[in-house]
Amino acid sequence: SSGRDGATPSDKNADGNEGQGVTYDGKRRFVIPITRDVMRQLFLPWNWSWMQVFTWVLWTMNWVFFFSDHSFGFYVGLTLFFRAAYNVGLGLILKKQSETQFITTWVAGLVPGSFSYRAVKYSLTSFMRGIADYDYDAMPPSYNAWLLFRNGVDNVLTNDVQAFWIFAMVNFAPIDSPLDVLSIIFGVVLTVIGCWAKYDAHKVVGDYAWYWGDFFYGKDCELIFGGVFNMFPHPMYTIAYAWYYAFFFIARSPSVLVIGIIAQLSQIAFLVLVETPHMDKIYGTEDYAVADRSELERQGYISNKEPIFVLNMDFTSAHSISLCLTLFYVIVLHLSDIGNHWLIIHAVFWRVVYNIGCGYLLRRQSTDELWTGYFLKNGRTRQEAFEQWKRLYNIIMTITYASFGLCGLRLFKLPDSVFSTEFIVNLSLSSMLFALQYWSTTSTWLALGPVGWYYGDFFIRDIPFKMTYAGIYRYSNNPETITGYAALYGLAILSSSKTLGSIALFSQLCHFAFLRFVEMPHTQTLYGEHRRHDGALWATLKDKVRKARQLQVDPQERERFVRELRSALSSKAKEFTTTAKEAIIEDLKTNLRKASADLDRMRSWVSRRHSPDSGPSVRESLRAILGEVDELKAQL
Repeated sequence: SSGRDGATPSDKNADGNEGQGVTYDGKRRFVIPITRDVMRQLFLPWNWSWMQVFTWVLWTMNWVFFFSDHSFGFYVGLTLFFRAAYNVGLGLILKKQSETQFITTWVAGLVPGSFSYRAVKYSLTSFMRGIADYDYDAMPPSYNAWLLFRNGVDNVLTNDVQAFWIFAMVNFAPIDSPLDVLSIIFGVVLTVIGCWAKYDAHKVVGDYAWYWGDFFYGKDCELIFGGVFNMFPHPMYTIAYAWYYAFFFIARSPSVLVIGIIAQLSQIAFLVLVETPHMDKIYGTEDYAVADRSELERQGYISNKEPIFVLNMDFTSAHSISLCLTLFYVIVLHLSDIGNHWLIIHAVFWRVVYNIGCGYLLRRQSTDELWTGYFLKNGRTRQEAFEQWKRLYNIIMTITYASFGLCGLRLFKLPDSVFSTEFIVNLSLSSMLFALQYWSTTSTWLALGPVGWYYGDFFIRDIPFKMTYAGIYRYSNNPETITGYAALYGLAILSSSKTLGSIALFSQLCHFAFLRFVEMPHTQTLYGEHRRHDGALWATLKDKVRKARQLQVDPQERERFVRELRSALSSKAKEFTTTAKEAIIEDLKTNLRKASADLDRMRSWVSRRHSPDSGPSVRESLRAILGEVDELKAQL
C-alpha cells in the first residue's frame, strides 16, 4: 500500500467516481473511473478479461500440483517462486517505474492500429467492461499503464497466496491430541485477524493505493490515517501477515513457519527498498522534530553527526577513544576462559547501571538539576553538561548491549546439523526479531532525533520542546518498551538459553521501571495536558471494548447495531445483484449491437447481388432473404 506509513487517500467523491487524477508531468487532469475490487473481478465471470482467465488457469495448475505426487522441494520451490515474483519481480518493476515511468512511456508510445495497441486496448476494455466512465482512448497513458500493471498484480498476488496455502496443506500434520485441536483453533483466530486487517486496509486505502497507483499518477486527496492504519504501522505487511503464522498453527509444521517468516521478511525488504523511497519522493518526509534543530545546533547542544552506539565516531575525540577501549575490554573479557556465570553477572550489572543508574541521574536532573547544576557551579555551561551526558550515556548503553550480545555468543553452541528443524526454526524466529529490533531502533531515532534520544528535555531549559507522536510514536507512547528488546529475545532463542531469556525479561522490566519512575513523572511535569495518555493502538482497542460493553448492557444500542448490520448486508446484496444485472444487460446489449451490425453487413452483401440481370427465381430468393433479415433486425 502506498502513502506515508499507510496514510489514506480520500474516498470516492460525491459524483460516484474515485476523484480527480493528475499526470505527473502536470499537463493533464482527469476523472478517475471506479474500478472493481479483486474479488468481484476474479469470481464473477462476466467481469473477466483474458488476464483473469489466465489467472484461473494458473490456479487450476496449482491445484493439479497439490493433488499430484511431488517432492517437498517442489512445493517449497513453487511457494518461493510466487513470493519472488511478488517481492523481486514486482519490486523491480515498481522501482524502475518510480525512477523512469517506463510502463507509462511504453503505453504512450503504442501506435494506434498496431497489434500491441489493439491487444492492450482489448485487454483493458474487457477488464473495465460495464464501467461507463472508462474509455481507453480518452484516458491518459499513465492510467492505462496502471490498469495494465494491476492485471499482472492480481495474477501474482493471488497465486502467491494460493501457493502458500497449498504448501501448508501438503505439510499438514495429523491431529493426535487435544493440544492439536487448540492449535488449529488458535490458527483459525489468527487467520480471521489477518483477513480482517487486509479487508479493513483495502476499505481504507481503496484500489488506488492497494495497487500502487501513486507510482503511475497523482490523485487529489488528503493523506489521513484511519482504520487499521491508525493501529499498526504498515498493517498490510505486519498484522495482516498474521494468517501466515496462523497456517503454522493449523498445519503444525516448522517448515510452514520458516516459509512464513521468509515471506514476511522479504515483504519488509520490499517496503524498505521500493515503497519507502518512492513515498519519500512523492509525499516528502515527516517533520519528527521535538525541538527546533537549527536553534539547537546554533546554541551548541547538538552537531551534524551525533554518535549512537559505535556509529559517527570521531577518533580524535576522547569519547570515541574511551568507547573503543571499553569495548576492547569487554571483548577480551568474553574471549578469556572466565566462567560463563561471571559473564552473566557482568551483563546483568551493566543492565542495572544502564537503567537504574542512568535513571537515578535523570530523575535527580529532572527534580533539582543535579547534573547540570554541578557544571554550572564550576563555571561551565549547560551545553557542556549535555554534551558530557550524551557521551556517558552512549558509552554505558553500548557496553550494556555489547555485554549481553557477547554473553549470548558465548552461550551459543552450533548444532550438529545446521539443517536440523529446531535450528532452522530458531534461526528464522531470531532473524525476524533482529529485524524488528532494527526497525524499532531506527524508527525511534528518526522520530526523536539526537536530542530526544539523549533525553534533551531533562537538560535544555532555554529552547521549547514538544511531544512527538509521529512515526513509530503514532501507534504507541513508548514503543521501545515493547519492540525495543526484540533482539535480546532473538539472541536467547538462537542460543536456546533460558538464562539469556531471563536476562532479556529482566532488562525489559528494568525499562518499565525506568519509564514508571523517571520518564512519566518528568513528561507529566514538563508537558502536562499536552501529553497523550494512550497511543493510537491502545486507544482504538479501548474504544472497541467500550462499544462492546455498551452493546452488552444497552438494549437500544444493541438494536441499533443489529439494524445497521442488516442494512449493511442488504446494501451489499443489492450492490452485488445490481452489478451482476448491469453486467449481464451490458453484455446482452453488446451482443445485440454486434448481431445488428452483422445483419446490416448481410443485407448489404445480399443487396449487392440483387441484380436486374438475375433470373426471377434468384431475385425472389434474394428478396425473401432481405425480408428475413429485416424481420430479425426488427426483433432485435
